Amino acid sequence: MPDTCPSERQLGSASVDDEKPNPVIRMLLTWERLGDPDFLDNEYPSLIADNFHREDRRRLITLPPTRSTDTIDAVREWHDMAPGSARFSVEEVIAHRGRRLGLSRNRIHVEDDFTELLSLVQLDACDLIESVVWFDVDDREQALHELDSRRGDLGE
Repeated sequence: MPDTCPSERQLGSASVDDEKPNPVIRMLLTWERLGDPDFLDNEYPSLIADNFHREDRRRLITLPPTRSTDTIDAVREWHDMAPGSARFSVEEVIAHRGRRLGLSRNRIHVEDDFTELLSLVQLDACDLIESVVWFDVDDREQALHELDSRRGDLGE
């Protein structure tokens, strides 16, 4: 964990009703901005913690665990598959636990096709993305169990 946190980070046009939105919900909503190459290249790297880890628990399409630069490269590959047509959407914010844990159902659109996944996001003390775990959409109970387990580990 860093000694000091970055003072300000722009999360773009993500909006929620609260005057001071829960940081994990704001971070879940940044998923929609991954379709913007400028955001991906310039802003997204500043939202990732140095000790970032991504784990893919989907059964049919599984990517190996990665560190931050690998995740950015993976999103760039989606862009390269269909230049100008890769879009990312948040279909539902399912749950959050405290200020640092959240679960959403997301879509990756490439041309006329899409795939859905559940995305568990864990933030560090500086509200940077520390961990992401992807689940199949039909593994909601497993994802919620993981969310609650991590909440206990964090003491939130």
